[in-house]
Amino acid sequence: KLLLRLYDPDEGNILVDGKSLTEIALRHYRNNVGIAFQEFPLYSLPLRDNLSVYGSVDDEEISNIFKILSLDKVLEKNNATLDTDVTRNFDKNGIMLSGGEKQKLAVARLITKKFGLLIFDEPTAALDPIAEAELNQMILDKANTSTTILISHRLSNVVNADYIYVVKNGEIAECGTHKSLMAEKGLYYKMFKLQ
Repeated sequence: KLLLRLYDPDEGNILVDGKSLTEIALRHYRNNVGIAFQEFPLYSLPLRDNLSVYGSVDDEEISNIFKILSLDKVLEKNNATLDTDVTRNFDKNGIMLSGGEKQKLAVARLITKKFGLLIFDEPTAALDPIAEAELNQMILDKANTSTTILISHRLSNVVNADYIYVVKNGEIAECGTHKSLMAEKGLYYKMFKLQ
């Protein structure tokens, strides 16, 4: 919430490229931040419109994204198209997505646009291990094009991160790479071994 400047910090400062976040035009800044919260909105609109939240996306790109995330199987099992409504609020023939499918759809939205900053908050919480591994790989691929922050309690999700911050009681307790944190045998090490 601080990174999105939904509110300002009580103390300290958030810098973006060396400039205080409070000095950056908020609309421009937020337009360059993509975020997938653990809980996120699905709109009672066609799948196509749910994926076009950040701008128009052509059907070929949507089709490629659906294949990458195995969402094409959702279309097949529901005999649906990109014009089928998500939810049945306004259309009794709309499709109902599982928790994992909803999370994939939220991440799919972020693939449709280039962002300077991506924030993923527990993006794989509702996924089975195979789907989680596939989604993590896609997030890592996307991380190569944008600064990416991944918030996760599942430490297997952060093993390949460039840098890991371990937060305890609202403060950074440890930081480093997976390898260096494992070598320290501190809090991260203990948590990783327990998982």
